[in-house]
Amino acid sequence: MTRPTTAVYACGAGYGHLTRTRAVLHTLGIPAETAVVLARPAPDPALADGLRVVPVPEVDDAWSAAGRAELGAGVRRVLEDLGTAHLIVDAFPAGIRGELDADAVPDGVVVDHVARLVRWDVYAPFLPRRPVRFATVWRTEPLHPPHDRYLVGQTDAVHDLTLVDPPRSPVGDPVPQGDGRPRWLIVHAGPPDEVRHLADYAVDEARAEGLAPADIDLVVVTPHADVVGLPAAARLVAHVPAVDLYPTADRIVTGGGFNAVRQTEAWSDRHLVVPFERRFDDQFARARRVRARHRRSG
Repeated sequence: MTRPTTAVYACGAGYGHLTRTRAVLHTLGIPAETAVVLARPAPDPALADGLRVVPVPEVDDAWSAAGRAELGAGVRRVLEDLGTAHLIVDAFPAGIRGELDADAVPDGVVVDHVARLVRWDVYAPFLPRRPVRFATVWRTEPLHPPHDRYLVGQTDAVHDLTLVDPPRSPVGDPVPQGDGRPRWLIVHAGPPDEVRHLADYAVDEARAEGLAPADIDLVVVTPHADVVGLPAAARLVAHVPAVDLYPTADRIVTGGGFNAVRQTEAWSDRHLVVPFERRFDDQFARARRVRARHRRSG
């Protein structure tokens, strides 16, 4: 195993951070084999797609001040053990709980930050008193102004970055064949109840367009095999990457997550965004932006 020179601190509740990490490394020209990701390991190796994932330390009550300090100290030990020279902090400038401060980063490590939209009014109270200073901040989408101002104050270089996903071989079920009916594609790796909500939303939207459920080819793309209560005609498909299926779709229904919106941009005219409530990710603001683009283009 090649000793990593870059570590990506990418702690999120779901697994979108792994997709974004692959795209960040590819876009910045950092070979994946020279990097390691500090994150919650994916239960399905297909979601990690070859990334080397090192588990973040486990602590009790990680949301408390003492827990955050313990977690930060644990992260520092991992970075020291890895011999990290370059650290990329994903999404949250101080980690998802505010655990990543100046004491959590070993001396001499160059730290960059990849920024995406955050509910800054909710996240800002978790910022540490001694924040990390970044060599470069890469903005992957427009940020809320207070968030943007904070990052400008924490670095000497801010650049916008359009992420490009690396090529990957498909994993899982084959792309389902169509039968002539309009294909409505539901794509979501989130909890099964959210997958079901998206499928119900798609059926309601189809009815609004004058289509009965039997009139559409409803394909649900998710890694969850235990989704119950789906419409009777729905076909459950586990296929990665889901973007393989987008050209075949008449409608694409997703949540408002960063990767879902980014990866459907080429098919935005057929994309229906249903935002979900998240602690820090502002899916509602992202969905409003997509709908505003639709109105301007229409």
